[in-house]
Amino acid sequence: MAAIRALLAEGTYHYDLVVNGASIGKSDVAVSSDAHEMTVRERLTQGQVDAATQATYATPTVALTSYSADVKLPSGSQHTTVLVKHGVMTVQVPRQSVDINADPAAPLMIVGDNLVGTNVMIPSLLQATGAKTYTLAVLAGGKAYLAKVINEKVTSRPAGVPAGDSEVAVDVAGLREVFWYHPGSLVVDDVNVAAQGLDIRLVSQGAETPTPQQSAAPTPVPTCTALPESRCQFCFGRRNKTCGNNHRSGQGRAPLPGRGAGAWKRRGRSR
Repeated sequence: MAAIRALLAEGTYHYDLVVNGASIGKSDVAVSSDAHEMTVRERLTQGQVDAATQATYATPTVALTSYSADVKLPSGSQHTTVLVKHGVMTVQVPRQSVDINADPAAPLMIVGDNLVGTNVMIPSLLQATGAKTYTLAVLAGGKAYLAKVINEKVTSRPAGVPAGDSEVAVDVAGLREVFWYHPGSLVVDDVNVAAQGLDIRLVSQGAETPTPQQSAAPTPVPTCTALPESRCQFCFGRRNKTCGNNHRSGQGRAPLPGRGAGAWKRRGRSR
């Protein structure tokens, strides 16, 4: 029997971020690999938001080994690093650090950064591990959310998704996300979040050399991620009630539905 592919095919993938039919941003995701690891780099631009990330995954297990991000917002820039150990991710920004622990029922941990590069890896990670649940480690706020694969067939296929695509639906804190992907290459053609009118659509792909990551000057202000019903400068523009950061409406918009904000804590005491 042939082995089931679990590594996302190498190449550069260009995504359009669409909300209610209107394009709100672009993301370029570059995938390269060797005998030891696979590297996924992303460069996202959306209004006044500019983000660059790099994640590495061990081959052939597809286990995350490192993650870093540089995000530029009108309020400033921030560098984030994630240290990965079994059952825990340690999120570090300047002068702050927080541990996110895996849910006992979901040892697989996936970074939740509200960006594209981590999301398009989800079908690969689920296929490699056979997991039906995972812990979404939301970087802003340091929260862990249980995600569950939904065991039902998706009947509505977004426009432009190839007829031969496979799909996997996931519930994260009551928010349903559907990933449409090529079953051979595991390239994601569309991520659909119907409740928020969101689609992340693959518009083109190629074999270009990955673009080097551009680092931003770090600042201790953490990038915010909101609950689905909340909004802030990195989550469609209105202030997030649970975040604790002072945000002004319209400073920036984030592509993906927000999950799990909360005030950051220094190790051992509240900020």
